[in-house]
Amino acid sequence: MLAVPPDLTRRDSRPGELTQHAYDYYGGRLEAVLPALGTHIAMSSVQLTSMFGKMPHELFRIHNWRADAERLGEVPATFIHEQSEGKVNYAWPAQVNRLVVHGGFDLVLSRRTMGQRKKRRYFRAFGAISCHSGRDLRS
Repeated sequence: MLAVPPDLTRRDSRPGELTQHAYDYYGGRLEAVLPALGTHIAMSSVQLTSMFGKMPHELFRIHNWRADAERLGEVPATFIHEQSEGKVNYAWPAQVNRLVVHGGFDLVLSRRTMGQRKKRRYFRAFGAISCHSGRDLRS
């Protein structure tokens, strides 16, 4: 299982706490945590501890947006235009870190927003949970 929580810049939404709960519940079945950095710099060891508590730092992966993005498709310009109430009118590439696609995870826990500006969220990218197999991860 892979968790993709927001990074430190979205700390107020308490993603560290939620990820800690997932770790407590799933234990060793949570194999990796990939903070959704976007174009921000990687979180330091002190920041990881501050946000994610006692979770092992070995679980954390660094997103390199220049090298690790995998294009899945494209969000049509018409949808972007509609969702942005006419402020934007171009297609947007749908991309994820290649670890999501090629990491071999049965479950990806994620919550991200796409198109956020000045605290206004235009629409969500990804759902809350994507399941790649029927394996029961609770046991």
